[in-house]
Amino acid sequence: MKNNIIIIYLFIPYYLFAQNNVYPGADEKSLSRAQYFTWINNTNEGATEEQTLINLEFFEWLNKEYGMRLDIYALDAGIYDGKNFYGAATDARHKRNFPNGFSPIYEKAKQNGIRLGIWGGPDGFGDTPEEAAPRKELMVALCRDYDWALFKLDAVCGPLRKDKEDDFIDMMEQCRVYSPDLILLNHRLGLDKAKPHATTFLWEGREAYIDVNSRNSTTAIHNRVGNMERGLVPDLKRLTEDHGVCLSSCLDYWEDHLILQAFSRSLILSPQIYGNPWLLSDNEFPKLARIYNLHRKFS
Repeated sequence: MKNNIIIIYLFIPYYLFAQNNVYPGADEKSLSRAQYFTWINNTNEGATEEQTLINLEFFEWLNKEYGMRLDIYALDAGIYDGKNFYGAATDARHKRNFPNGFSPIYEKAKQNGIRLGIWGGPDGFGDTPEEAAPRKELMVALCRDYDWALFKLDAVCGPLRKDKEDDFIDMMEQCRVYSPDLILLNHRLGLDKAKPHATTFLWEGREAYIDVNSRNSTTAIHNRVGNMERGLVPDLKRLTEDHGVCLSSCLDYWEDHLILQAFSRSLILSPQIYGNPWLLSDNEFPKLARIYNLHRKFS
């Protein structure tokens, strides 16, 4: 009996360590993941199945033509949640946009070695345990059924209420049973107890939308200087998120910005682009692929 008691006491510190030792999907030594996310290609109206399949065809073409590989294709706002609202898979809007669920886009992405991600809010748990359960299942199902790779959770949707942090933690723990390497992007969430479950933080709380969220502060040779002059992330921490490189209405000198993002910062999400890369000229596609390929080979 005495020996059993001693053994129990010996294991208590290990048990407490295991309980508090949260692995947030990646660490400073993890390999970077090449990502594209859909913001500006869609906004709060949300992406559609047809639109997503067309976009995935584009990345499939880049792979076949130039060997460019994407690790994560992240669906931005409007899939379930949007600005100041939370949604569900049962919503008419979601059913209209994805009439066949996520299976068609999941299969298309999987064929090309790509995993999916999603934008959303941190809450949506309602006011009772019964109301919290469907929200948890909504997010857990993404990992269980579709091998989800990334949650981009944004305070734009609304904050995480302090009394819902336990629900949030429970949701993330369940998700990582199925996707242990799930990346959780912390976009201005103000997490407290749940903070260890977040993989990254948004650097300076700033986004990289050229001429909108990111502007030049001085006369410069092109309109990406304001973003590029930020330089390197604090202490070279790779679990920082700089919001990637915007490819949309302002395309000039994108390669300067992407080389800085991919190689000088070399964050956990690198190279990272968003918007409409198909607007690049034909002679720029091999350049885009070259940057992605060199980063994969040498980083």
